[in-house]
Amino acid sequence: MKKYLINLVFVLWSAAVPAAGNNPLGDFILTSDIIKIIDGFSLGINDLSVLKFMHIRHEMMKMIYGIENKDKVLVGIYEFDDQKRSIDSLIEVENQLSTHSNSFTSVQQHQWDQLHDILAQAKEEFLIKTKPMLADAQGAKQPMLVLMTEWATKANRENSYLLSWGATKEGEETKYFDGQVTSLAKFKEFCHDLIHFLETLIKSCPKACKQFEEFKRKQKEQRQKKTT
Repeated sequence: MKKYLINLVFVLWSAAVPAAGNNPLGDFILTSDIIKIIDGFSLGINDLSVLKFMHIRHEMMKMIYGIENKDKVLVGIYEFDDQKRSIDSLIEVENQLSTHSNSFTSVQQHQWDQLHDILAQAKEEFLIKTKPMLADAQGAKQPMLVLMTEWATKANRENSYLLSWGATKEGEETKYFDGQVTSLAKFKEFCHDLIHFLETLIKSCPKACKQFEEFKRKQKEQRQKKTT
């Protein structure tokens, strides 16, 4: 497991995915007393937690926007009409088709079915990618919900699916996610909120960030030694 995480550091350093840029949800930190309890501790938020959060962010961005090819052009990872498309680019198609849902042509029905399959695939991938995070949060859901609530208030996202997802009983997150995230647009919205929450949580934990920088430094030194 540790070897996998070490390799993951270098994958995240080298992978070409779009940057978050100026997030409309705002740039702030969480100030709950819970941060003081979890920041830098082995059972809280530490260097490996930061790495896992970065990995989830990386995967969500790849699913929504695709990855850059050698020409620096974003290419989606989902097949739609024999083309590689991103979820972001397919939302417009989804919106257009939804206005004709009661009178589809055969071509439109085929496209609608493809979008349904892509959503199912994306949701399954999401659940696989976030399973370790949910496992780590078992037994600590209430403190995490406090942090999510603070995030939602400061980001003006009190109606976020993410907050409702976090408030579900342990073990019922998958059921809620599957029942509420019923379109590509909702999937993108959910992922964006999760990405912003995790980015905010990382920034709010300076000790964990310092641990992660030290972890990167040591792994870089070890990698350099192996190549000399």
